[in-house]
Amino acid sequence: MFKFQSQNSVVKRLIKSLCIISAISLVFLVLIRCNQKSNPTLKQVAKEKIKQTQIIKPPLKNKDVAYSKFKIIAEKGGELHLKTGSHVVIPKNSIIDKDGNPVNGEIDLVFREFHNTQEIFLSGIPMQFSKSNNYLESMGMAELKGTKDNKEVYLKPNSGAFIDLATKSTPVKEYALWQLDKNVEWTDAGYYTTIPNSRKENSLKIIDKEKRKRKKTAKSPDVFFEIYSDLEDFPNMEAWQGVTWELLKGKIPEDFERIDWNTIKLKKLSNKKYKINLAKQASYYYDGEVIEKKIEMLACPILSKKELKKKEKEYAVLNKKYKEYLKKAELEVERLNQEAKLLNRFKINGFGIYNVDVLKSTEMFATLDLDFDFEKESLKKINNITLYMLLPEKNTVLNFQSDNWDNIPFTNSKTNLAAVLPGGDIALVDYNDFNAKVNSKNVNSGFQNKFYFTTKRISQDEFSGLLNNSLN
Repeated sequence: MFKFQSQNSVVKRLIKSLCIISAISLVFLVLIRCNQKSNPTLKQVAKEKIKQTQIIKPPLKNKDVAYSKFKIIAEKGGELHLKTGSHVVIPKNSIIDKDGNPVNGEIDLVFREFHNTQEIFLSGIPMQFSKSNNYLESMGMAELKGTKDNKEVYLKPNSGAFIDLATKSTPVKEYALWQLDKNVEWTDAGYYTTIPNSRKENSLKIIDKEKRKRKKTAKSPDVFFEIYSDLEDFPNMEAWQGVTWELLKGKIPEDFERIDWNTIKLKKLSNKKYKINLAKQASYYYDGEVIEKKIEMLACPILSKKELKKKEKEYAVLNKKYKEYLKKAELEVERLNQEAKLLNRFKINGFGIYNVDVLKSTEMFATLDLDFDFEKESLKKINNITLYMLLPEKNTVLNFQSDNWDNIPFTNSKTNLAAVLPGGDIALVDYNDFNAKVNSKNVNSGFQNKFYFTTKRISQDEFSGLLNNSLN
């Protein structure tokens, strides 16, 4: 038996069915969205895991990069000069307290600089950005801080203070100036200019000029001479027989005393200064050429033995001082030659950490998922071990907390891995072991590449030695 349905009832059923289907579809879409959020892509994982708390924490005990200490008077300002050639200028009246009030009196300043991977690693200063996959490759980094009576002081903005930071070469245009804001995040710090180290060049010129000046006054005994002549040929020289002369200007030839001079002329220029001209036309033939010698000197006569002894004593003292100066000058030249030829100059509007760096992104290459032999014994998640990636060719250090070891970037460069274990020892994978296993031939871009490493266990002192040599 069939029940007759009106057209209106059919339409109502159809509408009801469509509503049910739409509701089911909506629920299904919501479930899909939820599932997508609970199963993010590798790229999403990378972006989320890169977010980690940044702190300045030196990884090794008592191995941090040391500060150079200085004192200045706030009202007068001051300058700090470092053995690398780096230079800091603090103008007068530029120190303030936390409320912006001027600070007077003696100020304690500390300064340190970082020019290689070893120094960056030992400082514990983060080179990454906490909220992105970016990191910095350094061309030189510096830290400047100030205190008065052990209380922190600050640098007045726009005071004109600046740093000349030593650099090995001129940075390319991609490099920029950065400041570590609140010791957490790198921010744009303005501009820098690369200039020659004129202080070094000027100091070398002054030393050279002083050498020449002292050499003139510090004369050796060979500046004293006598003129032997035949009185029959030169009766006018009788008055000068046995007189010692002090050379003021000119040069005495080695065979001076053996030469029988044909011409001897003396001309008085002042009370104690004479011009002496000597000439010899010799019968020495070389390929038919007659050799002739001529010399001209300025000299002062010493008329008594007592006067001669006094002169010799004076010159002995001067010569001793000259030799002492030469030793000091040699040490200073050696020190100056260690200074950089180039400096990156930039203004600073506050104390803190500044860096001339180029910005890089870890998303450019493949991602690594790394496991190590020490993980079970050290309980990496409980101890939150930090893994350090030392990249000497890029002059930077990246660090990763233990829950980010599946998000390590492949940089395709010389790479050393180090982790400080709970007991204090270092678990090390040097660049030979790392690059033998992880290289461009066996890493796939865009995928997570898994690798397992057996580490070398060494003490912190042994690791410091490696940093000074093979790892840097």
